[in-house]
Amino acid sequence: MGGIISWLRLVLLGLAVIVLLAGRAEGTSRAIFGGLCPEPVCECDLDERGRMEVACLHGHMHEIPMSRMNPSTEVIRIVAPAHQPNQLTIGRFFRQFKRLEELHIVGSNIPNIGENSFWGVQSLRILNLTRNNISIIVDTNFKGLVNVENLSLAENAIESFVSASFQHLPKLKSLDLANNRVNKLVERLFYNLHMLEILNLSGNWIRELHPDVFRDIWRLKELRCRLCGLKTINPLLYALLPDLRELDLSHNEFKYLNRDEFGGLGRLEILHLDGNQISAVTDETFRSLRLQKLSLNYNRIVRIDRHAFFNSTIERLFLSGNKFETLERVTFSEIKKSLIELELNRNPKLKLSSLLLILAENPQLNRLSLANNNYEDLPLDLFELQGELRFLNLSGNNLFALFPHQLSHLYKLEMLDLSHNQFKGLDPDVLSHIQRLKTFHLIRLEGNPWICDLCNIQGLLRWVQTAEYFRGGCSDPFGPHCLRCSGPPPLVDKSLITLEESQLEWCTHGAQPTISILSDDPRLGLFIGCGLIILVLIAAAVGIIARSRWHAAHYYTHESERPENPVHQQSVPPPGEIEGNNGNNGEGFDNLYYNNGNYKNNKWNRMIATIDEINAYVDTPYPELENSLHHHHITDTDTNIMLPPPSSYR
Repeated sequence: MGGIISWLRLVLLGLAVIVLLAGRAEGTSRAIFGGLCPEPVCECDLDERGRMEVACLHGHMHEIPMSRMNPSTEVIRIVAPAHQPNQLTIGRFFRQFKRLEELHIVGSNIPNIGENSFWGVQSLRILNLTRNNISIIVDTNFKGLVNVENLSLAENAIESFVSASFQHLPKLKSLDLANNRVNKLVERLFYNLHMLEILNLSGNWIRELHPDVFRDIWRLKELRCRLCGLKTINPLLYALLPDLRELDLSHNEFKYLNRDEFGGLGRLEILHLDGNQISAVTDETFRSLRLQKLSLNYNRIVRIDRHAFFNSTIERLFLSGNKFETLERVTFSEIKKSLIELELNRNPKLKLSSLLLILAENPQLNRLSLANNNYEDLPLDLFELQGELRFLNLSGNNLFALFPHQLSHLYKLEMLDLSHNQFKGLDPDVLSHIQRLKTFHLIRLEGNPWICDLCNIQGLLRWVQTAEYFRGGCSDPFGPHCLRCSGPPPLVDKSLITLEESQLEWCTHGAQPTISILSDDPRLGLFIGCGLIILVLIAAAVGIIARSRWHAAHYYTHESERPENPVHQQSVPPPGEIEGNNGNNGEGFDNLYYNNGNYKNNKWNRMIATIDEINAYVDTPYPELENSLHHHHITDTDTNIMLPPPSSYR
């Protein structure tokens, strides 16, 4: 009883400390804000940089409570949830905040900015008006914001701009105009924005990027124009942007790329061309570019020419969701010194034989993704040269077996994704190999049809429940990354993390299948082909030797001139036929040996008979024939007997 009372005292003491600390924190905040905080609509506290921040994050606001905010506030964050938008307007009431650095009014249905709304707020650095209902922008909207560096007008309803709309923002470095309704950019739109480095025009159906629009922003380093309806780019545009480092032209309508298309962008490092309609990448398209990342995902590429990457330094190459069946080894040899990441997801037509050659050419890869390619098995030596590989994604295939040799050369592997395949279990040796890797820290195995019996998951079960890098991703047994049984019926949908080994039955669904011997492994096919050729050659040699010996025997005995075996073919006629029509025994014997074509034009042909033939007739049941043979002194010691013509038997 005394122990329980002591425990309750400790709990109450802890709660008191928490309340006291919370009260002190609240008191500290109130002291800092001088008691001015528009609670409960907003909350006032210090941000991560120690600045005074007012955060109004609950939505359903109809006015900004400026009068209840401390004039020394440095950050105002009014961000409404999407399902609880605000209904606000803004005017000239921000000038009281002499230290204001950031102003975020997001999801608040602001209809327009108004003239000189920010006049006198010279300390402002960031102005975020994302997700409102602004439709018109004029140059007077931003008067007085001489120190603003970051402006976001994304996700509004802006349809057009006038020239020099942003001329009062001379220090602007980042401008986000994405997802508005702009269909044309006027000339000199960016007048006086000489410091601009980042421009986002994505989601506006512009259709054309006229070079004159960009004359004033020659320091631009990042240009994004995704979903802009572009079909071509005027090369002069690139000449006006010599410092461009990142270009995103994804999800437009490009069908082809010219040779040396991006030749004017000597400093380009990142290029996104995903989601276009490009069908081929021709020679020298990316010649001499200093690209670090090239993304061509989800085009219609069926061919990449041998020298498409000539003299390039591409480090990260993304080719997912295309239509090629093969990739040339020499294509990747152009970038073998620089390439460290390769993504080939969703290319079900890509042959493993081609992939094997590519990987052999690029042993320095440290990230490889082959997800959703419908692979059922992998060549045993597919990763034999990938000693630098750290990240391997094989998810979303139809793999049903994995062998230790396939991973034995991945000495530096850190992360392996085998999720959403057809594994019923894993080879214990594979698990042991992974456990020995000092660098390994994450594995994904969810989405496989695990058969929870002793034949399939006994080793896996122990491993899953003890390996730290697996348990970290399965803290909740019902979480999306936890493994679940697909059978047998009593254990269906049960989490492996909570399963006990005593619950496992014996081989309810058979042992783990092995890899197909007909895997798309070019060397395996070569070995099989060579083996078949050798067998054919051996069979041919044996046949030739046998036929040579057979011919030699025929040459010695003239067996080709023999009649068919009289014993086995029953060629010996009954006694009546041997006697002939005239009862002559000799004529019957003559017919037996000389007919069948040996009697032509009333001439008899001599023939050689073997001892087997003679013995056959010696053993004949016909006494007349036997007497005739003995009458002519035929013995079984003769090896070859030259028979006289028929007349000598009469």
